[in-house]
Amino acid sequence: MTIHGGINFNTVNYFVNGMESRRDPFTWFASGNVTISLLDVAIPLTYSYSNLGGKFTQPFNQFSLHPTYKWIKTHAGYSSMNFSNYTLAGHLFLGGGIELTPGKWNIQLMGGRLNKPIAYDAVNDNLNQICYKRLGFGMKTGYRSGDHEVNLILFKANDQENSLVFVPNNSSVKPMDNFVTSLNGKTKIFKNVLLEGEYAFSAITENMRDETEAENIFQSKIIKSFMNVNSSTAGYNAYKCSVGYKFIKAEIKINYEHIDPGYKTLGGYFFNNDLENYTLSYSANALKGKLNVGINSGIQMNNLNGQKSATTKRLVGSINISAAISQKINITGTYSNFSNFTRNRLRTDPFYTPLGDSLNFYNQTQNGSLASVFQLGNNTVKQNIQLMLNYNQSVNVSGGFTTAGIYGIGAPVG
Repeated sequence: MTIHGGINFNTVNYFVNGMESRRDPFTWFASGNVTISLLDVAIPLTYSYSNLGGKFTQPFNQFSLHPTYKWIKTHAGYSSMNFSNYTLAGHLFLGGGIELTPGKWNIQLMGGRLNKPIAYDAVNDNLNQICYKRLGFGMKTGYRSGDHEVNLILFKANDQENSLVFVPNNSSVKPMDNFVTSLNGKTKIFKNVLLEGEYAFSAITENMRDETEAENIFQSKIIKSFMNVNSSTAGYNAYKCSVGYKFIKAEIKINYEHIDPGYKTLGGYFFNNDLENYTLSYSANALKGKLNVGINSGIQMNNLNGQKSATTKRLVGSINISAAISQKINITGTYSNFSNFTRNRLRTDPFYTPLGDSLNFYNQTQNGSLASVFQLGNNTVKQNIQLMLNYNQSVNVSGGFTTAGIYGIGAPVG
């Protein structure tokens, strides 16, 4: 039997001058892990605790167990699992989960409480913190053989209407229901050509208390068997695909992604939606893996259904370089260039006509960072020194120009 683990303790002191204090002057955080291994069974225990634990609407003080045995891994307590970016995306839940990897199969199951109920407090007027108790259940089943893989994901989450006794009329919180399904996979179509893709469909009911019947595809008996359906139910699509070519020490990929306006699931905290991405990425390593380079560039567009008053196009470029100079010295550098070009639609008004020279807006943001890590000490006492340098620049221009050019080339500067 072996026992090993670690502990972290951090403190934050906060001071302000000339404005109202927005947090406690002293905060501490403690976290750690202990793993007990007996024969082929490993039992990891993780925890986190803070003096702010009682002030969070969702629990900060957490405990979890993750016992493993050969190809069986279980989760108990506060845990998170990630099925995909479009389904269950790392949402914390209180419950249990299991991951099975027998042979070429990969089976993941989870179930538990996603959100705890938070009742309305008239004394503190916590209108923005009201929350229904939310339960979630999910399954991911996959099969992999060599360079070929396919996964099917099902996820279901819904609020418990009776978890709140009273909800003020002026509250925007409504009990929600959600069912998500996704199919993703990858395959090698030629010797060095890899094809990857995913398609996800999310049906979400914004208000389970709405008694008006749906008048669209959600009349389907199949969908009704999984969730509550009414006039507030809507369906959204998200899909992506990429084609990559592998060299001996490099890989180049062409990527495409589409996410419908309004796409979301109850299995994540935040989802980007209403966008379409076209990107080209390149990665390579040299010097026996000591030097790694990654380059990503492309364009992103929104307002896919044309219902917004403004359409934005984003030009994106980034580069990441990491080098292991020696066993004790590592250097990492990054650079990114994000350009936004927004074209506003003219809104007509019988009493006022907006000036045409203020319709369009251009923004360019550049970020760069350089980090060096020097490792000191020995196997008993390890130390490290970190040196970091960050660079940020932002340019904003508005006017009547019709295009900002590639990364700002040709855009007005005044």
